[in-house]
Amino acid sequence: IPGNRCRTSLRMSISDLVGARNL
Repeated sequence: IPGNRCRTSLRMSISDLVGARNL
């Protein structure tokens, strides 16, 4: 499902952002 895929991508992006902030 495109919507689910987009949502997952956004979630991964946020996770990366949080990780970078933590570092």
